[in-house]
Amino acid sequence: MRTASIFLIIASLTLPACTQLKGIVEESPGRPAITAALSVGRPGGISGATIHRVDAKGRFDFWIFTIDEHKIYLFDQTGDPQTTLRRIDRSEFGGQMYLTIPSGIRRGDLIHEK
Repeated sequence: MRTASIFLIIASLTLPACTQLKGIVEESPGRPAITAALSVGRPGGISGATIHRVDAKGRFDFWIFTIDEHKIYLFDQTGDPQTTLRRIDRSEFGGQMYLTIPSGIRRGDLIHEK
């Protein structure tokens, strides 16, 4: 029993701590941003990024390592991420996050000239 307790203590000290990110992304109050995505790492960056898409109600729920807390970005995935990209600050993390997608150029807003 004592050996098992010591093993559990050592295992808990060696496992990295994690943070849950859970909430909703809206374009405006009551209007979910169904094309939004959150990324761990800058989308299109050199090191790549892990993309977490929201569901049909704008909801997201995933875990990150605490070392990645400064690398969370929100963007609209229908166009160039750089037009709507914003970094999510650690102060915005919480039990139920409420995020709004920044306004920017979206694929449906582009004017095609003839």
